[in-house]
Amino acid sequence: MDWFALFVMTGREDEVCGTIRSFLRAIEYSGDYELLVPKRRLMEPHHGQKVEVLKKMMSKVK
Repeated sequence: MDWFALFVMTGREDEVCGTIRSFLRAIEYSGDYELLVPKRRLMEPHHGQKVEVLKKMMSKVK
């Protein structure tokens, strides 16, 4: 199976993924494909408690 990667503006990954998904649905594309934005689950402190958050893997560090 072939695979492709797209470079998109930081913070717009989910929007681009949704746009491509909508386009493929509109043209009734029936091929085998999977669109994803790599994410990871992390435990971060929030108001003194650990909270599970979902972050994009390739995001910039602030």
